[in-house]
Amino acid sequence: MGLVRFALRNPHAVVVMSLTILLIGVTSFTRTPADILPTFKTPAVQILTLYPGMPAEVMEADITTRLERWTGQSNGVARQESKSMVGVSVVRDYFRPDIDPNTAMSQVTSLAMSDLYVSTSQHEGFGLVFVEGMAAGLPVVCYDHGGQTDFLESGRTGYVVPLNDLEAFGQRCRELIDDQALRRRMGEENRRRAEPMFADQCAKQYEALFEQVVASHQGAGNGGAA
Repeated sequence: MGLVRFALRNPHAVVVMSLTILLIGVTSFTRTPADILPTFKTPAVQILTLYPGMPAEVMEADITTRLERWTGQSNGVARQESKSMVGVSVVRDYFRPDIDPNTAMSQVTSLAMSDLYVSTSQHEGFGLVFVEGMAAGLPVVCYDHGGQTDFLESGRTGYVVPLNDLEAFGQRCRELIDDQALRRRMGEENRRRAEPMFADQCAKQYEALFEQVVASHQGAGNGGAA
């Protein structure tokens, strides 16, 4: 009742207070940002790779590490984070605040979704980088000089070109670029061939070999005792 009496006795004061409240409300509404959350100015791109059944340590060694190295070549990468689980690889590339998000996305996409693995190296020892490319399901184009010739087969895993023959090298690359079915077929072949060269598979092969050697020596010893 007190407020009603005050309003009846002071109509001008009520009008002034109403206008003041309206002015404050309009001013606050126009100056309040549409998104009250702080602006996130650091672009980040996440790459998710699924390879069902692959052990976490193999995902780390053969998939995650490769993607970190390849996408880390993007211009403006400030830091990287990654996590490997059974059959899952997650890589996050964080860029500097001055890098446009669209540019960051296009760079990472281009590097992570390569169609070929190409190397003009004059010589490799074993050629682990080629196995990494094969594990990613990419056809490989390289020279016929180095350890990779022990497990690469021209025409099936990609193309092995005579050393320093740039014309043939370019021609083979163009063939693969123009033929998606061929790329897919060679990529699937490479992934199949690369799997036995994973660390866990190599360990099993060594274990089987050692067991075979031990068993043969035990057999020889038993035969000698008889």
